[in-house]
Amino acid sequence: MSNHYPMNICGKLIKHARNAANMTQEQLAAKLQLDGIILSRVQISKIEKGYRYITDQELAGFVRILGKNLLHDYWTEINKGGDEQLYRSRDKKTSNVAERDKFE
Repeated sequence: MSNHYPMNICGKLIKHARNAANMTQEQLAAKLQLDGIILSRVQISKIEKGYRYITDQELAGFVRILGKNLLHDYWTEINKGGDEQLYRSRDKKTSNVAERDKFE
């Protein structure tokens, strides 16, 4: 079995969109709850770090709260190509992929 784990691409995009909206994880959780999506601040943190996957319904909730550009950014990121965009090693947290994951 490989030591690479799937990375949640949506997570970094959600974090970027949330920060751009000047919203805390707690505020995002509250807005999602009003939209019928029950996620805690801790679950949102795990999503943003790529440790928790999200369902289609949760993604739709994030898009409704954070804006439709989130979906555009998601497809742009996926279409950059290459498995290294989709996977990272937990043992190599300072890898090139981790560096590319940062949003300036």
